[in-house]
Amino acid sequence: MSRIKFKPRRITIAGQVPTIDQLENGEFAINTADQKIFQRVGSSVVEVSNVGVVQGTTNEIEVSTVGSTSTIGLPNDVTITGDLTVNGTTTTISTTNTVISDNLLELNSGASSNANDSGIIIERGSTGDNAIIFWDESADVFRLATTTATAASTGNLSTTDANLNVGGLTTSGNIVIPDAGTIGSASDTDAISISSGGVVNVSATTANTSASDGALTVAGGLGVAADASIGDDLRLISDSAVLSFGANSEITLTHVHNTGLLLEDSGGTPTLQLHDANESIASDGSKVIITSGGTTFNLPTSDGTSGQALVTDASGNLSFSTVGASSPLSITSASGGQINLGSTDSSITATDLIGEIVNVTGETDSGVSPAARIQIRAQQDHSSSTNESSIVFQVGRPALSNATTPAFYGFAMSTTGATHQRMLV
Repeated sequence: MSRIKFKPRRITIAGQVPTIDQLENGEFAINTADQKIFQRVGSSVVEVSNVGVVQGTTNEIEVSTVGSTSTIGLPNDVTITGDLTVNGTTTTISTTNTVISDNLLELNSGASSNANDSGIIIERGSTGDNAIIFWDESADVFRLATTTATAASTGNLSTTDANLNVGGLTTSGNIVIPDAGTIGSASDTDAISISSGGVVNVSATTANTSASDGALTVAGGLGVAADASIGDDLRLISDSAVLSFGANSEITLTHVHNTGLLLEDSGGTPTLQLHDANESIASDGSKVIITSGGTTFNLPTSDGTSGQALVTDASGNLSFSTVGASSPLSITSASGGQINLGSTDSSITATDLIGEIVNVTGETDSGVSPAARIQIRAQQDHSSSTNESSIVFQVGRPALSNATTPAFYGFAMSTTGATHQRMLV
């Protein structure tokens, strides 16, 4: 590019104006004393008005003039009051610190669509891979990572996720950790692990002795939608603690301080079944109800008197009652090995026996007796043989001289009394 020199005629006397003879048409003259410029236009010499003076501004532009040459430059510190537009592909700023007062810094400005990762790369030199804070375009997430990429890199950058230390973290969405990832503290980095199936494991083995210690403590309530298994003890450590059963919690088992447990049913009769519904203990609020073998018994609500017995009315209602005429059975022995079955009731006479079992000589014929005989007599007055009614068990006898009574060996059962019947076996 050729250099154009502007070299007007000079006038050094104040107030002097050049004549047309001194200038050619279009030529300029400058009066350095008055700092005015004149130009010959045709047959006239005119003063050129509104001529700007090039003057430097502190921290913006510096102007220096040597002879007829003026030099315009920028100082070490530059202040630009208006906008600065740089049309180029690379802007290099070699400074120690860059201070930007703007609230927002826009990267990738003007892009109609984007396939490049965008962010800030921190050069680390020989210390290690560069650090990067960027938007991962392929995953639609922000990442903090390390990378070998530089500011000249484009596309989908290869990065390795880096650690992040913050004082607190608030999120409006989900927090997702990798499968089998862990959450922990500085001293126990894997305190909690979550499997690929969502199973949460607490690695601590701290024993529990109260509501405020153990491997896991919960300040509020705890809800479990399915089953729960306890590997060791289960303690309810508050007085009046309640175990509730059923979708409506109608059955409750409540701790009664220094007493025991209270079983209640808000919808009816609280019942404790043993094995099945045929064996149970219940209460309707006024009495205890026992079911045994499918039969229900209502226990009395008050005590009886001395000597009374617990009797039933055949409808499952038990009560205390004095035993009446049915006195206990007495078994006595008599001479000859006789066993008498009687009663201790004084209203029954000595001859009115309930019955007796006796070994008798029995029926004889010509003085010949059976080998053995037992007679069971029914209850009545046995003072007369005509009143006697009994069953006789007899074992064999030899043949008698009377031909009408043959010998037999075996078992004979007969009845006595008015009608005498016999059966031989």
